[in-house]
Amino acid sequence: MKRKSVLRCFEKCADQVDSINELTNDEKSYAMELFESDTNREVFMKTKNPEVRLIWLKRKIRYVLYTVQLYFGAACNCSLY
Repeated sequence: MKRKSVLRCFEKCADQVDSINELTNDEKSYAMELFESDTNREVFMKTKNPEVRLIWLKRKIRYVLYTVQLYFGAACNCSLY
């Protein structure tokens, strides 16, 4: 039962991200990794102000990109904007 609930919540987050025109497709794909975390899903869904939500999401995406670049080093073709 909990797994179905998590999948529904993930799907809601993904739907919300898809509707954010200010994000590139690359940013949207990185956002999906963030939603593996219960805490990130909850913060994202409970943030009511769309501008604050976008700022939070972009900050989290930058962190994911930074982490990927640290891990893979020069072999990574990712950009931090």
